Amino acid sequence: MIGAVFFVIGTGLLHAQNLVTNGGFENGFTGWTNSRSGSGNASFSLESNLHYAGTNALKTVVSNPGADNWNVETRAPIFTGVGTGRSLSVTFRARAATAGTMINAAFQNGTGTYRAQSFTLSTSWAYYTWNHTTIQDSPGLKFQYRSAGTVWLDQISVVVNPTPPAGLAITPNLAMRHQIMDGIGGSIAFNLPDYEALSATQKNQIENLLYVDCGIDIVRLRTGNSDALNNELAMRAQRNGARSLLTCWSPPASLKSNNSIISGTLRIVSGKYDYAGFADWWYARLNASNWIHDFISIQNEREWVDFCREVLREPELPQDPRAASNAARVANRAWLDDKVAAAFASLASADLIDRLTAAQTAYGNVNGVHDLIAHPQLRTRRMPIGQQSVEVPALPWITEWDAAQFPPAPSIDQHGAALREEFASSAADPTAARDA
Repeated sequence: MIGAVFFVIGTGLLHAQNLVTNGGFENGFTGWTNSRSGSGNASFSLESNLHYAGTNALKTVVSNPGADNWNVETRAPIFTGVGTGRSLSVTFRARAATAGTMINAAFQNGTGTYRAQSFTLSTSWAYYTWNHTTIQDSPGLKFQYRSAGTVWLDQISVVVNPTPPAGLAITPNLAMRHQIMDGIGGSIAFNLPDYEALSATQKNQIENLLYVDCGIDIVRLRTGNSDALNNELAMRAQRNGARSLLTCWSPPASLKSNNSIISGTLRIVSGKYDYAGFADWWYARLNASNWIHDFISIQNEREWVDFCREVLREPELPQDPRAASNAARVANRAWLDDKVAAAFASLASADLIDRLTAAQTAYGNVNGVHDLIAHPQLRTRRMPIGQQSVEVPALPWITEWDAAQFPPAPSIDQHGAALREEFASSAADPTAARDA
C-alpha cells in the first residue's frame, strides 16, 4: 500500500470530478459515439494490448480523414449544465503509429459554434492537456482525426476548474525570502518497496491517478529513497507538469546521535552539531539527481569576469591573485572548485540557468535516461521480440516506405545455419565454423 496525504491551499470551490465517465474505455464504447461522414473512412476498435493504463484503449485506423474536420470523429456525451464562461481542463493520453499524426480536441453542442485545439502525436504514449473556456451551456467533447494512420486514445478527462472567490486579492511582500507553494500536493515517501515491485502498467495507473484524476501538481519525495527511484518519480511528475519537492524527514542514521532516523538529534562533532556533514550528505543526494546537473564552460577572460559578476555574485573575484589568470585558476583549482560548487549548491536549477544566461556563459543540461525517454523529439517504433513488443528508438525522419514497426528480432540461432555457411564458405566442411 502506498500512502499519500493530499492538501489544498487556498479557498474556493474545487471541482475535481471527471465529467467523462468512461475515459479509459474500461466499459467498451459506453458513452462514446464513433462516426464517419463525407469522404472520411476509418475503423474503431478496443485495444487490449497497447493500452496506457487499465485494460483497454480506443484504437482508430483512419484510411481517409476526409475534407472536413468532422468527417472522422469520436464523441463523448454532452456535459449538461456546465454553464458558459467556465474553465475546463481537458487531459488525455495518446500515441500514433506514425510520428506527426494530427488530431483535434473540440467542444461543440450539436451543429453550433465550436472551439478546437490541434495536437501532433508521437509514437510513444504522451500526456496532452488543453484549457478551454466554455461558449455553450452544455458542451460536448469530440476528437477529430486529421491524418491517415492509426491513433490510440486512453485516460480521457474533463474537469471543471474552480472559480476564484470574488474579492480575492494577493499582495506580494518582496521582503520575504521563503518559498510559498500553492496547489494540491501528494507524498511518495514510504513503503516504496511495494511500489518498486509493481509492473510498468501498474506504475502508469498510479501516475494517472495522482496527476490526472487527483490533479496533483506538487509531489514530495524523500532522500531516504534510492537516487534511481527518486529520479524515476520526479520524471513521472515533471512529464505531467507537476513539481517535485525533495525532503529528508530526518538526517540519515549515520549522522544521528542515536544511529536511527527515529528520534535523536543531529550528532555532535567537536562540540558542535554536524551541519557540515549533513550539508555534504545533501550535496551528494542532489549530485545524484538526473534532473539537476549542468555543465558550464568558461572560454575567455571576459566571460570569466561576467561569470564572477552574474553567476557567483563576486565581482571582485577576478582581482584575487588566485583567480586573476587561467594559469592561476588551474594552480588553485581545488579552492576555486569549492567556491563554484558552494554557489551552485545554494541555487535552484532554474535560478542557476537564469544567471548563466545573463552572463552569456555556455552551458547545457545533462539529461539522464528518463529525460531521453520523455524527450519530445525522440521518435520510436515498435519491434516484436518473441511474444512481446518494445519501443525502440527510430531515425528522426519519416519516409513513405516506413513500416508501422521494425521487423521482429530474430530468435536464438534463427539465422545460424545461413551465417555459418556464409563465413565458412572457404572451408571444406561448412560445420567447421560451428564446431570451432
